[in-house]
Formats: sequence, C-alpha cells, structure tokens
Amino acid sequence: MAAVAAIAMRAVPKNRGLWFGLPGVALLNLSWIVWVVLLLHGQSRSLAVSLLFSAGILLVTYGWLSWDQEIAKARRVELAARWFTDWAPMIAILSCASVGTIPHGQIMGFDPAPVGTALVVLLSMGRQRMLVVRERIASRSLAGEVDERAQTMLSLSQLERAETPERTAARICDQALLLDGVETASIYAFDRSGAAVPLAIAGECRYEDVVNEPLDARRSLHMRTCAGAGAWVDAPGPDAQTHIGQLLGEALAPMHWEDRIVGIVSMGTTCREDARRLAGRLPTMTEFGVVSAALMGPMLADMWRQAEIRSQLESIIADRAFGPVFQAVVRLGNREIVGFEALTRFHDGTRPDRRFEDAERAGMSVRLETACIIEQLEAATWLPPGAWVSLNVSPALACAIVPLISALKWADRDVVLEITEHVEISDYQSLVTALDLIRGQVRIAVDDAGAGYAGLRHILELRPQFVKLDISLVRHVDTDPARQAMVAGMAHFASNSGCELIAEGIETEEEVTELIRLGVSLGQGYLFGEPAPLPDN
Repeated sequence: MAAVAAIAMRAVPKNRGLWFGLPGVALLNLSWIVWVVLLLHGQSRSLAVSLLFSAGILLVTYGWLSWDQEIAKARRVELAARWFTDWAPMIAILSCASVGTIPHGQIMGFDPAPVGTALVVLLSMGRQRMLVVRERIASRSLAGEVDERAQTMLSLSQLERAETPERTAARICDQALLLDGVETASIYAFDRSGAAVPLAIAGECRYEDVVNEPLDARRSLHMRTCAGAGAWVDAPGPDAQTHIGQLLGEALAPMHWEDRIVGIVSMGTTCREDARRLAGRLPTMTEFGVVSAALMGPMLADMWRQAEIRSQLESIIADRAFGPVFQAVVRLGNREIVGFEALTRFHDGTRPDRRFEDAERAGMSVRLETACIIEQLEAATWLPPGAWVSLNVSPALACAIVPLISALKWADRDVVLEITEHVEISDYQSLVTALDLIRGQVRIAVDDAGAGYAGLRHILELRPQFVKLDISLVRHVDTDPARQAMVAGMAHFASNSGCELIAEGIETEEEVTELIRLGVSLGQGYLFGEPAPLPDN
C-alpha cells in the first residue's frame, strides 16, 4: 500500500534507497525463517510473522522506489531500478491476491489480507487515473507552450535592426507586448562601469526607470549576478509601481554577444495569474534574449568600443599625451628650406593615422585635431624665421571653421593648410565656403595627390597654392616611365593653374634629379631629414 501510494505521488528517487532495501530484505528473510520454524511445530498462523513480513515488504519496496537512478552509474542497477519502479504496482496487487488465498487470522474481526488487497487495487486505480489526468494537463500545457512559441517566433521574425540601439530596443519591446500576459517590456544594456541602463521601455513601465539613465547600483548588481545563470523570474518589491498598479512578476533573460553579457530583456505583468505563469515562459524569454543579442550585440559592442575610445581621447587631450614633430620642405634646386610640415606623435606609440581614424568614428576628430594644431603652432615659434609651417587639416575641421580660426591665433608665421582626405568629400561647396573665409590668412595645399580620392576635381574645387604628390608617384620615379609621365602631367597642370608641386617621400639623389627635370620645384623626404621634435629651448 505504501509502495503504490509512493508511486502515485511520483516520489523523487533518492540515493538512500539502498539503505532501506537491505533491512527490508533482512526482515523478509527473518519472517520466512520464523514461519518455517512455526510450521515445523505445527503452527500456521502468527501475528509476529505477519508484522515482520509486512515491514519487510514496505522497506524493500520503498528502497527500490527511492533508488537514485541518476547517481547509480552502473547500467544493471539502473535497469533494475527502472524495472521495479514500473512493475511494483502490479507486483503489489499480485502479491496481495496470493496472500489472500492463504487462510489468515482476524484482527478485531477483520481479515487483513482481502482488505489490504482491496486498498492496493484502489490505490493502483487512483495512480492510473492520476497519470491520465497529468498526461492531459501536460498535453494542454504543451499545446499552449507550442502556440506561444509559434507566436514568439512570428514576432521575432518581424524584427529588424534600426539605425540606433535605442530604436532597435524599442522595436523588440513592441513585439514583446504582443505576447499574451505581457504588460511591460524593457531592454537594458550594461555600460562600461557595469551599470544597467534602460535603452527602451514599453507598456506599463516602472515609475523609476528612465531611458538612458543608469539604474541604482544595487539593482544593477542583482541583474548582473542573475544574468550569469541564464533566464530567471523576479518578484519585484513594493516599490516596483507602474501606471496601473504594482509589478507582480518579471521574467528576464540575458543577451550574450562575443562571450559577454551585453544586456537584458525584461517582460513583466501586474496580473497575479500571469505572474504565476512567468516561470513557464522562460524558454520564450531565452529566445527573445538570443534574437535581441543578434540584433543589438554588434551595436552595443560598437557603442562600448566608442565609449572606450572617447574616454581614451579625453584623457589624451586633457594630458596632452602627444607632441609635434617637423619635417623640412626644401627647394629642390638649391636645397633651401622654405617650410616645415608639422606632424603629431602620440606618447603611447599609437600610429597617428589610426588614432585619428578612431577619433573620427567616435565623433572627436575636430577636438583632437584642434588640440594637436595648437600644440604644433606653440612649438613652431622655435622654427627658423621666414619658414612657413604646414598643418594637416581634415575636411571636418575645415568645415567647422570656428575651432580652426581659434587655433590659428597661435601662429607667428605663414601657415599652409594641407587638406588631408582619404574619404570622398560629398559636399565640396561647404568646404570651399569655409576655406574662402580664411584664404587671406593661410595658403591651401592638397595632400596626397594621386592617392585615394584626391584627384583633379579635388584640386580644381579647392584651388590650392600647393599640390603634394603622393609618395606612390615619387618612389622610383627615376626608373619608371609611367610615373614620369604622370608627374610630368601634374607639373604641366600646376604650371597652368598657378600652383607649386611638392614631392613627398624623396629618398635618393636620382629621384631629385628626375623630379627637377620633370618640373617639380619643392620636395620633402628622408633624404633631407626625418620628422623630428624640435630641440629643447
């Protein structure tokens, strides 16, 4: 009876089953021995034998039922445990029926054998009925879960990445609100400090949550800790108030990207019945977390990188962790120094082109360039008198114009602005308009002619006083007829348009001779001196 009741209750197997089974076997053996002894003495009935036998049966059956099938690694033991678990009810019925055929004494006027048999049969029927009911409940639950998963997949299939993380998060929240029982949806991202920051909130949101405002340290820590273990359900405290009442339940799932938790998806409800169902919706939350991470992971990772770059650049600008170097520009015919090109070197050894590319992506190129130009002009006061200084300026800084004009106040000599350009300029008119405001104070040079997008249109639109030939045209010009033809064409163009050519990257005397022959008047390169800082003054 106890065995069948345990099966009906779906008793969870435990490893202690062996220690119940062994005493049960001992009691059964003892009961049989006592019964045989009594039988030899002419006695067939004994209450002691019945009690020993019943106790042994109960212990053995409970022991087999409570055997831990997971911990028992031996295949034979596992099969035995499963066999007894499946067949114990039938064995109990057959055993009771067999015992019922043997004559027994009565206890308080009742024969225990048929009564026990009837109870075992009733418990077995109850167990069978319970299994059928549970199967139906599980089937309905599975059907409901399948419908919800199908609705979830339909919602997720309609998601598309927007131009910003905030708008993408808003789209995800809108789709989450289409699920039954979801009244509030939120997307949180973790910033560099580890704080959870709401990117989007939809539905009946918490009063204290504000988009792009970090959550308090306690709640952020709780989210980070729980997210490490996967999706989970929270029961928000009394302070979790919404527009229509208290938030009673919240299911959350982490968003993983590049082996890192980048954020959290949250869905909540103010309905008590829906709150009880949240635990069963964790698979749905996990799917939302996976799809959200695929959509937002790259954007959040890039946002983090940009924030880190901005922090580095802020520190570099504040600490002036850079310094100017200068390279002479000479007249090729007599090697007279006519000017110097000012360049920047960063103290941490990062290549300047890479540092400025990072600044452009982070939206800080104008600030970084302005700081570098001011440093260059301060140092240029120690250059030889009469020599001009050439400053590299991006189209972004030239169009901003105000920071550039402010920086040029530090100049004590003629300034040449080299318009550096490795990305196609889309709005020449704005650039030309800005440069026209300062043409009386500076001269204009086009850098890297012959490379990238710095073609003839670049020169025609900006009307520079200098055109700098890229090193790719200058290198080996003395031995390459194709390069000679291109340089000769540029020299003819410069002569007719009223500008001078400056050859970059000259390294040999043969290149100097050929450039002079082709009509190039100015040059710079390692042959005349490497870029170097000025001596301490």
